[in-house]
Amino acid sequence: MTCSVLSENKLEKSKAKRKIIAVDPISEIAQERFEFYMDSLHSCYIDDEINENLYLTSVNKKYKFVMNKKNDKNWKLVK
Repeated sequence: MTCSVLSENKLEKSKAKRKIIAVDPISEIAQERFEFYMDSLHSCYIDDEINENLYLTSVNKKYKFVMNKKNDKNWKLVK
């Protein structure tokens, strides 16, 4: 009985580019989190987008939050 062995094919997994946006804090609590958790970095990765909500992760990956695209009381989009 013969057996064939498939050689290991080391395919590199292609990483999809993550979308990045910039945000500004507009409330006091957002300002505190911006400075303490986000290291005052405005850029965030978009993890998901459902209806009017953006699910974001700070670029330093220390803080995750949800933001309403049009009417958020804590954050605004920087254009």
